Amino acid sequence: MPSPPPRAPSPKSAPTDPRKQQAVEALNKRYKELNKLWEDAEASLKEIPVPCDVILTYKSVEAYPDRHNGAGIHSQLGFVRAKGGWRICQDTSHDDFPELDYDWKPITECRIDIRLEAVPHIGKLRELVLKAAEDCVPTLDKAIAELRSSLEKW
Repeated sequence: MPSPPPRAPSPKSAPTDPRKQQAVEALNKRYKELNKLWEDAEASLKEIPVPCDVILTYKSVEAYPDRHNGAGIHSQLGFVRAKGGWRICQDTSHDDFPELDYDWKPITECRIDIRLEAVPHIGKLRELVLKAAEDCVPTLDKAIAELRSSLEKW
């Protein structure tokens, strides 16, 4: 009986490629740090008891550049209630398909290019979150006064 053909080395037993290993280690370290910083930003925003979703459109492009019909595709960064809590999320919306809008995805779960594209906008998002919280104070004061007045009449 002939001997079986030689087996190809398994990926674990194959000789290591130092260049590949160096690139993988460098990228993994940076991806981990980037996600940690996004998580830190999210934790900081969670300290602000914001009353509503806060959405920042940070990029808009024409959906059909050859038609010039005004429809756009918009990239948004938001501090929104999603996935069981308040999260920094990203979404893309299309003017011609509003029913598909706001399928928020936590930024730490987005592709790396989207996470990188959103970095310059985190400061503006924080400002909008603070403004939403500040703007809510008079609204709450009015509602509290109105409810108190109604209850006193009971």
